[in-house]
Amino acid sequence: MYVTHNAVHSLFRVLKKLMRLYLYVCVCVLFCAFSAKAQRVDSVPKPTVPDTTKAYSTQPNDPLTAKHITLTGKVEDNNTLEGLSFAVVIFPHTIIGATTDIDGFFTLTIDSLPSDTLSIQAMGYKNAYYKITASALSRPITIEMERNLSELKEVTVRSSSVDPAQALMKRIIARKPANNPDRFENYSYEVHTRLEADLQRMSKEQFLKIPLLKNYSFIFDNIDSVSDTKPFLPLYLTETISDFYYRKSPLKQREIIKASIVKGLNNENFVKYLNTLYVKLNIYNNYISIFNKKFISPLHGSSGLYYKYTIQDTAYRNGHRLFHVRFSPRRVGEYCFVGDF
Repeated sequence: MYVTHNAVHSLFRVLKKLMRLYLYVCVCVLFCAFSAKAQRVDSVPKPTVPDTTKAYSTQPNDPLTAKHITLTGKVEDNNTLEGLSFAVVIFPHTIIGATTDIDGFFTLTIDSLPSDTLSIQAMGYKNAYYKITASALSRPITIEMERNLSELKEVTVRSSSVDPAQALMKRIIARKPANNPDRFENYSYEVHTRLEADLQRMSKEQFLKIPLLKNYSFIFDNIDSVSDTKPFLPLYLTETISDFYYRKSPLKQREIIKASIVKGLNNENFVKYLNTLYVKLNIYNNYISIFNKKFISPLHGSSGLYYKYTIQDTAYRNGHRLFHVRFSPRRVGEYCFVGDF
């Protein structure tokens, strides 16, 4: 029998397909058998195991002895019902506690109750105590506090009939003989001299009528209306810083000018006249002569009749207490000074 090569090849392909089909059928049969067995196993009822956790539970039913306890509430005024901020809520004789917030609310979480009583303290209120019950653990509590009204004893406040500034001036005046520099054989000090000439209550038209001042009408553009109650016109200013030396016997005085400045009207006769106004001042004298007038010194023996004194400030330096005193005339028109020391 003669078989060609193509026939053998076709037969081989047919056998191969049959083999694949056979393997596929075997796998499907095994899978179906396994699924049916698993379904039978799942359908078998499991034996019931009795629950003994309830019968032998060690968890207590009493909330007072629960493992985690949270107390919440509010501390308030018993009259206004307003929350008390920063009140202390604590168990007595322990360090377990909490502080209320700005609205008076608090929260306290603990593992167990150290006692069945809370102590509440707030500034200005009587101490309060709160008995903890089972209901307090299931809802917020409200603690009302009563104000602590303390009655003060009667206090009488009397004002001193003596002005402290006047009392200070009396002590200064009493020490004048000991502090007056003229009693020393010699002394020296630094001098700051400021001389200013101003025009007041003069209009520009009146100013122009004076031949000597006619060429200086431009100064009306610089009227000072800030430093005084009435506007005034600065006309001349000279300022000097110098060292002054004095010897009593034989009498000798010397002044060394360290710095000086001159501003304003530049008229030789006028400047010479102003320079003659400079006098050596000694406030320890009762009177000081200026413009041939006797002005009352701020340290006059009866200065309280002419001056008003005010203590502006006090300070301590090198262990000494210093006073800053301001003085002004008691009455307008009197020959007095305005200043401070």
